[in-house]
Amino acid sequence: GRCPTGAGGADEHVDAVRRSLAGWNSDDFDECASIAHPDIEWTSELAQRIHGPDTVYRGVAGLRSYWDEWHELWDVRLEPTEIRDLGDTVLVLAMTSARGDSSGVGFEQLMGYVYEFEDGMARRVRSYHDPDDALAAVGVTR
Repeated sequence: GRCPTGAGGADEHVDAVRRSLAGWNSDDFDECASIAHPDIEWTSELAQRIHGPDTVYRGVAGLRSYWDEWHELWDVRLEPTEIRDLGDTVLVLAMTSARGDSSGVGFEQLMGYVYEFEDGMARRVRSYHDPDDALAAVGVTR
C-alpha cells in the first residue's frame, strides 16, 4: 500500500523525476541534479552514438559535463507523456525536442528514460532513442 503523504513511498521517486525534468526544462542544473546519487551513472544512447558505446557520465561532475555538452549546442525540452512507477525504477516516456541554438535546426522524438533509484537517489539513468527499448529494458509493454 501507498502512504497517502508519499513519505518513504515509491511516489517520492516519481516526484523526484518530475523535479529533475523540470530543472532540465528550466535550465536549472542544480534542480536537475538534486536527485542524483553521488555515484550516478548517466548513459545516453545519443551520446554513445557520437562518442562511442562505452560513454557513461559518472558522478555529479559527469552529469554536469553531459549537461554542458547538450546545453551548449541545443535547447532541449522534455515533455513527459507517461511516467511509470516500478518501485525502485521509474520509466519515463517523454517527447524530446531539441533546437540548435545557432542553426535553428531541430528534432522532436518520443524517447524513453529509465531511472534506477538507490537510497532514494537516482543511481543509474539511461536514455533510449526508441521508447520500446526502454520498455523492454524494464520488462513492461505499452
